[in-house]
Amino acid sequence: MSTSNTLNICLSHVPLPESLCAHVDLMIAPRLIIGPSRVAVVDDSYFGEFGSSLSEYSQLLWLYDHFDAIVSKYDYIRIFQYRRFVAQNEFGLPCSQPWAKRIRMDELSQHPNEFSRSCAGELFNRPFHFNGGMLGQYASAHVLEDIFNFSKFLIEESIFDPQRASLFLKEALMIPSGNIGTFRTVTLREILSTLKQAAAFLRSSYFVPRSGYQRRVMGFLLERLTSYLILMRIADCASEPNFGHYIIISNDHIIPNTE
Repeated sequence: MSTSNTLNICLSHVPLPESLCAHVDLMIAPRLIIGPSRVAVVDDSYFGEFGSSLSEYSQLLWLYDHFDAIVSKYDYIRIFQYRRFVAQNEFGLPCSQPWAKRIRMDELSQHPNEFSRSCAGELFNRPFHFNGGMLGQYASAHVLEDIFNFSKFLIEESIFDPQRASLFLKEALMIPSGNIGTFRTVTLREILSTLKQAAAFLRSSYFVPRSGYQRRVMGFLLERLTSYLILMRIADCASEPNFGHYIIISNDHIIPNTE
């Protein structure tokens, strides 16, 4: 394909190296930082007192609020982060996250086609089977009562019916960082629409602010919901099961959590 039909959007809270800037059409960041020429600054306060708990979903939900103005001319939207992207081809070395491979920043120039502005299909991050399924993984890494309260909120707000909420909690697979990948415009709009409704949990009586790493509780919850929404779309034949490879830009085998 020779016609540009894809908008590349990078989510970042740190300055971008020049090698990555070349692939970015729009960067959305929580503060003004060094990056490409087109940067949208979305402060955490955009979503109120506890907006920081949304993590990068603050930027994605801002994108939804301005969706038509930004993406209406494109068929596909590629979302990636300053150190994470979804590749069509498998490459890189194993790392401490078994669902991902890693490359050094100086190796990024070897894979320009992974950021092509001409796409022919969607590309999602690959599902991973965690011990205990999605719920077991959440319990091992986060505060379990949060996802139960979140599910109750989804039912009360008619975002999910009880059966769908049960299937969400029992889901065996999870797509780590499901918000990165290449999405058809209609797919991304529908996913972000549901996430925007679900993010109202932040203002409900069920929401409990956390500290430290768990401060990003809303981001953790929306990550699981994003994963489920993609898997549900595929099961409903609304999207093809096109899965890519999770690539992390890192010089080290150990991938630390983002604080």
